[in-house]
Amino acid sequence: MTPGFTQDAGRSVLAVLPLVATVFLALLSAVPTHLPSFQMVTPVFALAAVYFFAIYQPSLLPPPAVFGVGLFQDALLGLPFGLSALVLLGAYGLIVSQRNAFRGRPFLIAWAGFAVVTPVTVAVTWAIVSALSGTVVPPIPAAFQTLLTIAVYPLINVALAALTRLLPAAA
Repeated sequence: MTPGFTQDAGRSVLAVLPLVATVFLALLSAVPTHLPSFQMVTPVFALAAVYFFAIYQPSLLPPPAVFGVGLFQDALLGLPFGLSALVLLGAYGLIVSQRNAFRGRPFLIAWAGFAVVTPVTVAVTWAIVSALSGTVVPPIPAAFQTLLTIAVYPLINVALAALTRLLPAAA
């Protein structure tokens, strides 16, 4: 093996780390919180990752990857197939179109943007699930999921920022 091949292989492995991290976060969304009356409510971790990469480095998580993560999340959580893909892609497109409003600004501005995007995406998901099931799904768990997701975003942001700092150094 030549050093060039080894470096190229290393770069290829590093290039998929943002996708692997996002898939891991989608898996983490399947872990119940075990809170009283909200056993199956978990943060939408994949949305946090999509938001982060859409603002700071959209090339690390392109739309086809977002779509794949959404399909994986649907299969994992038992949601209608394609729902999360549609919602995540919609959020991704909106965020990428507004990313200049967040880049280079204090973290609180980005977090405030996330606090706007999250209720919209959760509400869209809730409305589509309610429409497809033919009954109104109770909205309180969705509201609690929104609050949990917004609350954990700073931790996700720190973890993903550390990951993106490693990528150029390791490459």
